[in-house]
Amino acid sequence: MQGWEGCLLRRHAQPELHVPQLKHRKKLQSTPKTVAFAALTSHLSRDKLSERQRQVLELRSAGMTLAEIGVQLGISSERVRQIEARLKSRARAQKLTHKGATR
Repeated sequence: MQGWEGCLLRRHAQPELHVPQLKHRKKLQSTPKTVAFAALTSHLSRDKLSERQRQVLELRSAGMTLAEIGVQLGISSERVRQIEARLKSRARAQKLTHKGATR
């Protein structure tokens, strides 16, 4: 298939989510940023997230960089950063709402 039909098929085909074995790293390392991100987003309801948001959340919490996640998902690292920022914002908003309800 050539032309725009092939582009649509490639764009909407979701890659299978897995954390790849990276040649240049012995193992994925938890950095202070990834630990903080995982802690901040731990209370988010996974069923209310889109598939892409769920993938970014899981891979980022596993210690992958923005560029590595972008390659894995077929998107730019900037787009991964934007999704991560939206997840953080959503997590903070839910945390504030939850705190206000418990007082």
